[in-house]
Amino acid sequence: MTYEEKKTRANELRKAQHYSDALILYRELYNKVDDKFNLSGLLHCLRKTDNLEEAVRLADEVKNKYIDFEWFKNEIIWTLIQGKLFKIPEDGDVNTTIEEANRILELNPDQFAKATIIFRVLKVAKKNSDWKTISEWSSKLDVDTLNDEPLLDDKGHEGWSKKSIWYNYRIKALIEDERYDEAEILTEQAITLYPKFKKFFLRLKGIIKVKQGNLEEAKLCYEEIIKVRNVDWWLLHEYGRVLTNIGDRGNALQNFYLAASKSFKLENSVKLFYDISALCIELERYPEAAAHLYLTKFLRESKGWGIPDEINSSFQTLADKKINISYPDLKSALNECKKFWSSESDNNNDKVSSNNIIGILSIVSTEQPFAFIKTKEYGKVFCLKKDLPKSANDGDKVEFKMVKSFDKKKNIESWKAINIKKVH
Repeated sequence: MTYEEKKTRANELRKAQHYSDALILYRELYNKVDDKFNLSGLLHCLRKTDNLEEAVRLADEVKNKYIDFEWFKNEIIWTLIQGKLFKIPEDGDVNTTIEEANRILELNPDQFAKATIIFRVLKVAKKNSDWKTISEWSSKLDVDTLNDEPLLDDKGHEGWSKKSIWYNYRIKALIEDERYDEAEILTEQAITLYPKFKKFFLRLKGIIKVKQGNLEEAKLCYEEIIKVRNVDWWLLHEYGRVLTNIGDRGNALQNFYLAASKSFKLENSVKLFYDISALCIELERYPEAAAHLYLTKFLRESKGWGIPDEINSSFQTLADKKINISYPDLKSALNECKKFWSSESDNNNDKVSSNNIIGILSIVSTEQPFAFIKTKEYGKVFCLKKDLPKSANDGDKVEFKMVKSFDKKKNIESWKAINIKKVH
């Protein structure tokens, strides 16, 4: 083939994504003629065939040789992104990542490349809990320019988009900066834009309300979150802490225990176990406090984390109360704690209202197997017609108890009327 034929063929192969074959030709072409097209094609095919070390060496050699040529500039930018910036581990040094990112940003990348660079900095900063960096770098992006198409995971499932991830980063950074009003505005936007991820943004709203001291509003946020079946244990933990601060300690402990029963990695739940012990001390439920305090102590020791003063202080409180309960090891403390979790979880799942409730029966359709009872306190309460008294009719005044149920249509926990009786 002539030089021009090789150049045409290399270009065809590259566009057809036959990068390995195109690479062979681009090597020959660049060795023969050093021009911006041959160099850009060579860099492109080196990247696409994962020859990143060679691509980086070549990029370092040519540097800004044809930087006014858009294709060459883009190839240099993406070579540095993939071959240098992405080579820094996600849990790597933040400053090193920032230095590399700034070098690439000096080349004035397009919006997509710029977003890729900034999100890499954000990810490394997040791994290092560097919220100052997250605040600074998230502000470098114009959210309206970000791609809102869901990203696909390894199994092809749709997840977060770049835009929704930005909202998550930015809101958390604003919370850390104590800029709560700004954070709340973005949170409300995100809740509207991303109903699939509502619980995450509603949780952030709850955190904002806690930070502002609006505990009742925070409680409402968490109550909406935990309506769904199989709620995450850590959300129940946070909800329990809100309830504790409000003073609803009994309900708080119930949620703590439910959280503990759903948590499978003990080391992730050390703070939960300590919160349980502290709350049980307040409630004078000392056997439960002791079991969870020992569980906390053993877990921390097993991980080499040390024992904070607050734990030693709690042990001293139990000693002052003459509570002589101890456990020899983690397993024995855990087994005792599980008894409390199981008991409380069972009580929660089967909970029936203690008082009779009065309402008006509403039979909307004769074909449907269900009806509703209208109440002042609870609104419409679902019931099955088979549970109604035989002589019950639409509009009858009835009394009943409520048992926890699940609304499959709305995918939330709800209540069902049982023990229904007519009131004459």
